[in-house]
Amino acid sequence: MVRAKNGDTITLAQPSFVIGYGNGGYLGSINEQTARGKLYTFDKDITIDLNGNELIFRGVTVINEGSLTLKNGTISIMDEGNSVGNIFNDGTLTITGSATERNNGSKLTAAEFINNGTYNRTAPQPPLPQETPVANKAPEELKQREARQV
Repeated sequence: MVRAKNGDTITLAQPSFVIGYGNGGYLGSINEQTARGKLYTFDKDITIDLNGNELIFRGVTVINEGSLTLKNGTISIMDEGNSVGNIFNDGTLTITGSATERNNGSKLTAAEFINNGTYNRTAPQPPLPQETPVANKAPEELKQREARQV
């Protein structure tokens, strides 16, 4: 994903792909070193075709500043210890034909994706409830929080 260029489509070939803390035995993981700490930024226009697989964001904050499309699989956001996983959208985020969930089994709310950007959602799930989770912070607040945890 780090090497992707504008307009690229990345297709997952493994059952689970983890971005975040420790790979926990998953194949094809981006660990805390390659995810550049606890913030991972998508700043390009890319599509990730999950190909029926699962993309897991574990204990990291994903910042979308480009046009990110996630499709055809399951997107899981997991907390890890004191690190809350979430997606801050400051670009265009489109989720198509994918289920979304937290590690506690609850469904993600639209507010967990939306902040300053545009969010588009199509089936298989009905529209998400509009709730504001505590974890949805602006990037500067997140950086300050991360600095305090070090």
